[in-house]
Amino acid sequence: MKHKQLVTLFLVILMTIGMNPSFVLAKELYYGQNDQEAVETSESDEKEETKPEVKEPSKPKTEEPAEPKTEESAEPKTEESAEPKTEEPAESKTEESAEPKTEKIPPQTFKQDKPSDNEELFKKYIENRLGIKKSSGSSHVRLRSIPSGYSLSTYNRNIYNALKAKIAEVAAGTKNSTVFTLTYDEIGIGGVEWNAEDLGVSSLCGSDGKLTKEAYDAFCDKANSEICNISLIHNALLADCPYELYWYDKTIGVSVSGISYSYVKFDPYITFNSANSLTFRFYVANGYGTGTKYVEDGKEIGYLQIDTNKIDHVNNAISNAKKVVDAAKDKTDYEKLVSYRNWICNQVSYDHNAANGGVPYGDPWQLISVFDGDSSTNIVCEGYAKAFMYLCELTSFDTSIQCITVTGDTTGGHMWNIVNMEDGKNYMVDLTNCDAGYSLFLVGYKSSNYSDIYTFDLGNHKTLTYKYDEETLSIYDKELVISSTNYKPASVSGTCGNDLQWTLSGGVLNISGTGNMTNWSGPYVSPWNSMRADIKKIIISGGVTSIGNYAFYGCSNLTSVTGGAGLKTIGTKAFGRCPKLKTFKITSKILKKIGSYAFYKDTKLKTIYIKYTTKLTKSGVKKSLKSSKVKTVKVKRSKIRKYRAYFRKKNSGRYVTVKK
Repeated sequence: MKHKQLVTLFLVILMTIGMNPSFVLAKELYYGQNDQEAVETSESDEKEETKPEVKEPSKPKTEEPAEPKTEESAEPKTEESAEPKTEEPAESKTEESAEPKTEKIPPQTFKQDKPSDNEELFKKYIENRLGIKKSSGSSHVRLRSIPSGYSLSTYNRNIYNALKAKIAEVAAGTKNSTVFTLTYDEIGIGGVEWNAEDLGVSSLCGSDGKLTKEAYDAFCDKANSEICNISLIHNALLADCPYELYWYDKTIGVSVSGISYSYVKFDPYITFNSANSLTFRFYVANGYGTGTKYVEDGKEIGYLQIDTNKIDHVNNAISNAKKVVDAAKDKTDYEKLVSYRNWICNQVSYDHNAANGGVPYGDPWQLISVFDGDSSTNIVCEGYAKAFMYLCELTSFDTSIQCITVTGDTTGGHMWNIVNMEDGKNYMVDLTNCDAGYSLFLVGYKSSNYSDIYTFDLGNHKTLTYKYDEETLSIYDKELVISSTNYKPASVSGTCGNDLQWTLSGGVLNISGTGNMTNWSGPYVSPWNSMRADIKKIIISGGVTSIGNYAFYGCSNLTSVTGGAGLKTIGTKAFGRCPKLKTFKITSKILKKIGSYAFYKDTKLKTIYIKYTTKLTKSGVKKSLKSSKVKTVKVKRSKIRKYRAYFRKKNSGRYVTVKK
C-alpha cells in the first residue's frame, strides 16, 4: 500500500496598522531531491512544524497639530504559532505502484449571488443601531462611503465581510468574545484545488512525489494574494469601521491561524480541506477589556473579551452623534459638513498627553471621546477623522457626498479625511489642524499625482506636508486624487433681520435689504455661524442700518469689511476675534455708535476708516476699541478735534491717533 502524505501548514500573523506583512508560510517543508536538499522524513512521512515570521506592530497614527511630535510606539506584542492541526494518514497504496490521480476536480469559485448572512446581519445592524437608512429611490443600504473592502479579491473580501459582521456584533454588545472562527466553506475555499498550471509551475512534485520548493513558493505567493492577505483585510476594516472598532487595540494587533492544505504524493492537486477553519484574535484595548488576558509563553498579550457593561457609555455617544446630525438636517450638504467641523472642534481639543505617550492606546484615538458629552476627554488626529467620517455616514445627504479616512505622514504619523463632493471631485479635510486654527477644510492641491508630497501654506511662514502611507495606497486609488482647487460652495443665503438678507458665495458675504440686523445674545449663533471660517470679505449694502451684537464674531478668515452707507449702529463685539481682519472702511455719514469691544482681540486691524460720519457721540464710542490693536481712526477733517476727545483712552480703552 502507498503511504498518503498529508501536509498541513499553519499561519500565524501578528498584524497592526503600519505593517504590511505578507502571507507567511513555513519555507522548510518537503522538497524533492531534484530541487534543493530534501528534508529527511520517516517512513510514515510525519509532518514538520515551522514557526512563522513575526513582525512588530507599529505605532498608532497620532500627530501634534501643524508641528507634530514623534511618538513612542507601544511595546510590540507577539504571538507564537498555535499547535498545528494533525490528521491521521489515510489508507494508501504502496509508493512503488503510485500513479497520479486521473479524475480532475476543478477548483471551486465562490460567487455571491446575494449578500451573505453575515453581510445581511451587518446591514441590519447599520440600519437599526446606527440609523443609516436606505438612500431615496434605491434598494441598497449605504454601508460605507466608498468601502475599501469591496476592492479586495474574492476570498479576501469574503473574510472581510464575515469579520466586519462579527465586529459589528461586538460593537453592539451582542457578542463579547473577539475570537472569530471562519470555516473554509464560509470563506469559499473549502474543497478548492490548485494544480501546477494554477501556480504557474511545471510540476507540483519531484521524482520522489513530494511537493517541490518551487511549487511551495508559488503556493505561498498565490495564497498571499488570493486567500488571506491579512494586511489588506486589516487595513480595509480599519478604514471602513471608524465606529465599530472603538474597542480594538491595534497596537497589539490581530492574529490569524489555521491556513492549511492537503497534498498526496504524486497528486497533481493541492486541496483546501472543507473541514478546516481560520481563527482570528482581535485584541481589546484596556479600557474595554475584561476577563483574563491571553497569555503566550508566560507573557500577557491582551484581552479577548469586551466588557459589555461599557455599552451604555457607547450608546450615549451614539445618541449624541445622532443629535448632531439631526440638528443639521435642514441645512444644505455643504452647511452640514461645515457644522460637523465646527461642532467637533468646539467639543474637543487635541490631546497632547496622549500623543506624547502619556496614556495607553484607547479612547483618545477613537470617536467615542468626541461624542461622550464629557468636556474633559480629548482626542488625537484619529479621533477627529473618525468622528467626521462617522457623522457623514449617519447623514442623508441631498447629493452623493462621500467621506473616507486616510493615513500617512506629515512630520509624523497622521490621519485625515478625503471628501467627495457633489461636483465629483475629492477634497482634503484635516480637522486636527482646523482645530489648531488652520484652514485645511475641503482644500485641493495643484498636483494630481497622489504619490506626491502635498505642501500646504499655513500662513506666518509655516507649511505642512502630507504624504499617503503604504496602508492607504494599498486600499485606495482614484479616491486619493484631490481637486487642483479648493472647494467653492454654491451660493448660500438666508435672513438676518426682518427685512435683511444675507448671501455667501465664493468667500464673500453680502448683507442687503433695509432696516436693522438681529442682535444676538452671544457668539456663534448668527445664521452664517457654521460657515464663518469661509467668510473672507463682508460687503454691507446702503439699506442696512445696524450690525447686530456678535454678528461676525469668530470669522477667523475675514480680511475686509466695506460699504455700510446707511449704518447707524455697530453692535457689541460685532467683529470680535477676527484675527485676519485688516481693512475696515465704512462710508456711513450717520454712524452714531460703535459698540464696546467691537474689534475684540483683532490682532491685525490697525486702522478703521469712518471718514464720512458726523453723528458720533462720546457715549457712542465708549470702550469701542478696548482689547483691540487699533492705533488709528481716520475721520472727516472737520471732526478730528472733536473725535480725538471721544477716542481718548478713558473712553476707547486705548491711546489712538485720530486724523484725516
